[in-house]
Amino acid sequence: MLQKLAFTSLAVAGFIAATAGSGFAQDNPAKKSSGGWAVVNSDGTLQGHENVTRVTVKSTGVYDVRFNQKISNCAATATIGGTSKTVLPGYIVLSKRSDTVVAHTFDALTALPADFKFNLNVACSSS
Repeated sequence: MLQKLAFTSLAVAGFIAATAGSGFAQDNPAKKSSGGWAVVNSDGTLQGHENVTRVTVKSTGVYDVRFNQKISNCAATATIGGTSKTVLPGYIVLSKRSDTVVAHTFDALTALPADFKFNLNVACSSS
């Protein structure tokens, strides 16, 4: 019995030693995320976000979305957001500056600027 216990203890110790450097059951510190996202209401308020410092409504249908990092080399995409009860016909056009995405929203029927809720995603390369 003592021999079995010694063998089991040795096997467990060997397993722990073998997996200690492999990342098995180890904590990994969180990396600073690059890019970010925002759900912006039609009045410019943030419904949710990551890495966005503020949204400024410049004029009807024009929103400056500022990030806490440079995003000029990142990809930005956006969609008009509705609710489960309404689907508003609109479209969105984006441009970027150093740390800001400028979103222009338009009514699809009139082609005029209009205030719309939108979802913005900025993806940056990790390299």
